[in-house]
Amino acid sequence: MQSTKLVKQLRERTSMSVDEIASLLGVSARTARAYIHDTNASLAGVATITFARRRAGYVLEVADEAGLTAWLERMQALEISDASSSEQARVSYLMNDLLSRGDWVTIADLASVLYVTPQRISSDLKVVERNLKRFGLGIEKRPRYGIRVTGDELSRRLCMADIASRAQLASVLGADTQASQELLQRVTDRLQAVLEEEGCLWRPSILSACARHRSMRWPRRWPAPSSRRPTSSCPRSRWPTSPSTWRASAR
Repeated sequence: MQSTKLVKQLRERTSMSVDEIASLLGVSARTARAYIHDTNASLAGVATITFARRRAGYVLEVADEAGLTAWLERMQALEISDASSSEQARVSYLMNDLLSRGDWVTIADLASVLYVTPQRISSDLKVVERNLKRFGLGIEKRPRYGIRVTGDELSRRLCMADIASRAQLASVLGADTQASQELLQRVTDRLQAVLEEEGCLWRPSILSACARHRSMRWPRRWPAPSSRRPTSSCPRSRWPTSPSTWRASAR
């Protein structure tokens, strides 16, 4: 997205200073130079962004006009198709980064690492906050310091385990997100029913983590979800562990 925006602007203008490019992309001057380098690699054989001393700025030198038009069309198509997966990838990265660090980090630094604008990071952080809230965690913000996750260590570990199990479940079932969610919901419902029968009460975060763990064992022990009708009468003996074990774990 940033490369496309940069090339479009350079096509319309005679030149742009590094500060103007940084302002356009919403990043630092150092990151703007990195964008220029990456864009040149993507434009190889079609066009080149170079620094023109006489114009005191960067210019776009086009070697193949038709090729550049095709490049722009291809990049725009990729941006549209990858928008949702890119957001999921950023949210996943932000969750892992914030949970694994104990110090402060600025939104500008995160934007620089992920090659997006600080505004985009702020938008992604809203999703991150909703995910953290399920585990009793939050995000503390302080001027000139940045942001960091707040909450107890157990909640952090449960949240990190949930992220890992999500990734592993997706790996087991492939890219079919709907199948993953259907399987997870089926296992969650069954687990909740057994807990109610035994008079146990678990925190939602613990129940979610356990359900994901059980879901990952399903493909190896049972038929594929698509070949099995959802039912709440699954024999208790089919579960790897007994309710008494779950009761002990809940304590």
